[in-house]
Amino acid sequence: MELVRQKNVATYILVPMLKKDGTIITGLTGLDATFNYYEDGTAPQSSFPSLTNTPAEVGTSGRCYLAITAAEINHGYIHIIITCTNTDAVPQEIIIRTMVGDPLNAAVHANGRELGVSADGYASADVYHMQADVITASAIDDDAEYTLAEIADAIHDEVIEGTYTFRQLIRIFTSILTGKLTITDNEDGTHTYSFRDIADSKNRIVDVINDTTGNRAVPTTFDGV
Repeated sequence: MELVRQKNVATYILVPMLKKDGTIITGLTGLDATFNYYEDGTAPQSSFPSLTNTPAEVGTSGRCYLAITAAEINHGYIHIIITCTNTDAVPQEIIIRTMVGDPLNAAVHANGRELGVSADGYASADVYHMQADVITASAIDDDAEYTLAEIADAIHDEVIEGTYTFRQLIRIFTSILTGKLTITDNEDGTHTYSFRDIADSKNRIVDVINDTTGNRAVPTTFDGV
């Protein structure tokens, strides 16, 4: 039989001991387990040494369990032979194929984390830690479909209110917070507020505010270009 287990993680296996006629033997005696191991592309070892632990029968069920250490399962494939001294007993051979990650995961990265692959071929994963400097501007620019500058431009040029882009509104907000302000008395109960850009080259906002109510009209100038 072939089993799948996680590489370098101690585990148990449960195996029935059978007679030549296929029936289960109970009251097992002389249980022993030897093993061999190999990797893809490499030949198995030249011998079958004993495993660290000896198989033990579960009650008198004829099923024996075997504890396998992390070191023993730290290979691509492990070939285990379990024997007993009962009459007509057939040696049971088990192949364990290991995976870096949990066998319940259909696909794992080399670090053992589960991968999800979308229909268009993009992989996603839960990331628990990263090496230093993995995410840098140069790394993203080198590997990504779009550069950081292109991504930033796309965000800033997204229309988010009316016909105004995020970039234009930032310029307008900045003029209110930091630009030059000129207040002109219109002598009709209103004042005109003019907010300049940082370079003091143009009005970003020109608006009329009622002195009594504080209400303001729709700006005559609202320039984020």
